[in-house]
Amino acid sequence: MYNEIENDDLHNDNFVLGIMTLLYKKKNRQQTKNYRPIILTNTDYKIYIKIIVDKLGKTAYRIIHPNQAGFIPGRNIHDHMRLTRSMIHYCKTYEKNGYILSLDQKKAYNKIAHNYLWHVLEKYGLLQKFIQKIQQLYKNAQTIVSVNKVLPQAIKIRRGVRQGCLMSCLLYDIVIEPLAKSIRKSSLEGFKIQGLEEKVLVSLFADDTLVYMNEKNNNKILKQTIRNFCKASTAKFNNEKSEILLIDTKEYRNNIIKTRTINKTNNNKLDQAIRIIEDNNSLRILGAHIGNDSKTSVQWGTILKRQSRILKKWSKTSLSSKGKKLVLKALIQSRALYLATANEMP
Repeated sequence: MYNEIENDDLHNDNFVLGIMTLLYKKKNRQQTKNYRPIILTNTDYKIYIKIIVDKLGKTAYRIIHPNQAGFIPGRNIHDHMRLTRSMIHYCKTYEKNGYILSLDQKKAYNKIAHNYLWHVLEKYGLLQKFIQKIQQLYKNAQTIVSVNKVLPQAIKIRRGVRQGCLMSCLLYDIVIEPLAKSIRKSSLEGFKIQGLEEKVLVSLFADDTLVYMNEKNNNKILKQTIRNFCKASTAKFNNEKSEILLIDTKEYRNNIIKTRTINKTNNNKLDQAIRIIEDNNSLRILGAHIGNDSKTSVQWGTILKRQSRILKKWSKTSLSSKGKKLVLKALIQSRALYLATANEMP
């Protein structure tokens, strides 16, 4: 089947055709920015992509720095959460001043230029034949946007990677790696910790990017590094959704909130659009809520209320033991399991 697809179906428009539907995420349902697109593809395409992803995963593990944990075999999302908590604890214990900057990209998967993607794949040493396979998949790729269950004319895909496609996550990891590498190679110090070979400076889970800055770092260097990446890749960052968590002494923290100045020596001011997370509030990192003196009881309270409503609803039905087990696993336990792992239970 794989060989048949390579010999024939890669040139077939129907093979690479996708149907895009929008999923509501949060906030105002009347605003399109609060919806996320997902592309549904046919089964043959998925099988073919799965084979490619298995090969690409083994290569990605070797060429992508351990700072990136997103969708790479053998790497764990919880390692980044533990790192963030450890840095807060470290700065409090040793009275180190700094902050964690959470960067937000605008429609990350949709913005990447294809020419940039092919260039990066080539730079990282992927075989030309392998790159050509991926190029073929995108060359004829078309998407139909489902509007109220009506399927209009297909649109040619000219940039970005397909959200909902297995391969997109690894491809995105590879295209954002030059940004992470540029940050690591810059003059930004981050935090140098005894016993660690590398400085703590940047961590990523696909497009979710955290930068660890000490008070002496000049954020103008970071801004220029991001600008260079955006110019090359056509990506865009969203300051309005970027956030800063101060990890420092309380006195210094209060001063930053008041003046928005990290370092008076180089007039290192924060952009007005970037939100500072104040004490007792939390920064949402990969589903975990992390902050200074923040309480997770708010998040747990919401989950407990949902669980209670679900149990009340299902208790009115005559379920078998297997039915009860299924409801508990799928609707009760599933809602709490990730937060319990990421945030621990109060």
